[in-house]
Amino acid sequence: MKKLLSSLFIVAFGCYSLSAQEAVRSTFSASGSSSSIRVNDRDYVIQQSVGQQSIIGTSQSSVAIMRQGFIQPPIEVFALSETDNSLDAVVYPNPFQNIVHVRFNETLKKPVNIVLYDVLGRIVHTETKVVTTSETSIHLDGLSSAQYILTITSENKEFKTSLLKK
Repeated sequence: MKKLLSSLFIVAFGCYSLSAQEAVRSTFSASGSSSSIRVNDRDYVIQQSVGQQSIIGTSQSSVAIMRQGFIQPPIEVFALSETDNSLDAVVYPNPFQNIVHVRFNETLKKPVNIVLYDVLGRIVHTETKVVTTSETSIHLDGLSSAQYILTITSENKEFKTSLLKK
């Protein structure tokens, strides 16, 4: 009977300790630092952390305690360069009745593509114009009173604005 109870105890304890466990990163207010050192013409980075628990192991000597754990490599942030692809223009009058004037504050060498959208995203007017002066007019007869989105593109540059038809 004693052997049976001992065997059951060992099996039960063994099964309990074999239950699935999962390593979870958790930190209670961690802080730390890192330093670079040079030894025998080789560079080393030493990082230390307070508050991170290790799942890999700990090594100890009379001088120091080394622990391997969850210190992450430094994060590198790369900025995307923004190119200025906005077309410098002014649209007036707004609200308009039938004609919209567009004044360009830069010289355009190529034709402009003009597209007018309604608030549902449908194209209600489109045209391509060669602009020889700094100003051009867009005739928008037959549109109902509503809000529209005007986009003008030329030479990989774009101008967008909201228009209101009276």
